[in-house]
Amino acid sequence: MGSVDDVQTGRRMFSRLLKGDVAERGSAALVCLVGALVGAYAAYGLKHGEALALTPAQWAGAIMSLTGAVLVAVMVHTRVPAPQTPKP
Repeated sequence: MGSVDDVQTGRRMFSRLLKGDVAERGSAALVCLVGALVGAYAAYGLKHGEALALTPAQWAGAIMSLTGAVLVAVMVHTRVPAPQTPKP
């Protein structure tokens, strides 16, 4: 088991990941990665002469994963920052 300091360090690292710039770039990278994977799988079938590279169920999964990645990017980009209390 880790010590209390290890847990606090982990929490600080996690909160740093959720800060604006890192989260926005990460969500944009997620959208690009998912789009590239879906495009690559679709192009693979067309390259090998198949009429449909993916089955309808695979297309539905690809669309859902791309929609989910875009949803994450929108949620990160439009999040409302926590109100800060003024220091006396």
